[in-house]
Amino acid sequence: MEPLTETWPSGQKTAARSGLEAAWAVARRNQASLGSLVFLLVLVVIAVVAGQLAPFDPKDIHRLDRFASPSSQFLLGTDELGRDLLSRLMFGARVSLGVGFISVALAALVGVPLGLWGGYILGIYDSILMGIVDAILAFPAILLAMVMVGILGPSPKNVTIALAVVFLPRFVRIARASMLTQRALPYVESAQAIGAPQYYIVARTILPNAVGPILVQMAIAMAEAILLEAGLSFLGLGIQPPNPSWGLMIGTAKSFLYQAPWYGVGPGIMLVLVVLALNGLADGIQKFLDPQRQ
Repeated sequence: MEPLTETWPSGQKTAARSGLEAAWAVARRNQASLGSLVFLLVLVVIAVVAGQLAPFDPKDIHRLDRFASPSSQFLLGTDELGRDLLSRLMFGARVSLGVGFISVALAALVGVPLGLWGGYILGIYDSILMGIVDAILAFPAILLAMVMVGILGPSPKNVTIALAVVFLPRFVRIARASMLTQRALPYVESAQAIGAPQYYIVARTILPNAVGPILVQMAIAMAEAILLEAGLSFLGLGIQPPNPSWGLMIGTAKSFLYQAPWYGVGPGIMLVLVVLALNGLADGIQKFLDPQRQ
């Protein structure tokens, strides 16, 4: 019986090997981007298995240990109800990463097809689409998110929907700009000349060449989404008690700044590190897709 690897065309194996080698070469030259990726992967694992790693349930109340300082029992101390801050920080990662990723993914899934199609067919559809996009962009992101959450009500689901709407115009504009750049190139004209369907040209010919800017924007938008979610929770419009959230923890900690100065340190540091890591990841993706920036 012949080995399974021999059934693959040699060209595909060579291309896959070359892609992996190129990715590893970029990673070695960009230690900051590689470190950002590793940090984010570790954080995702912690968020997923927080139930097994957290020393306490994040909602457990220990009234006798209110405002306990960091110790061997409570590594980051406790809050005003005696809840373990480390456990709440771990479970809060689920909220921040989950809301950030899902909202950006929804915005990309809706915005990219709209932008690609609008940039391809142009005309009245494109004019109406860009008019709606410009109207949404006229509002500051935090203000638009606050209005939407105020209407829908504070909950993780509604915060995710609000942030998806906030970031939708960005992906529409990026996809449309990529389409306008690509549609005039010879390979698109060749596909049109042989009579390829429009949906095939957009989805199979142009979209793969527009993925790079979209991936970079997704990493940047996720960092902003995490900050916006924290801001909404800080203002009381996001995640509601007793559910853990980094923004909610910081918002509560400001009332006990002198009594428990360690309260808001953990979530504050995590927000800074996550935003820096996502921006570092975005820079690494851009360098991988554009070798001239090495």
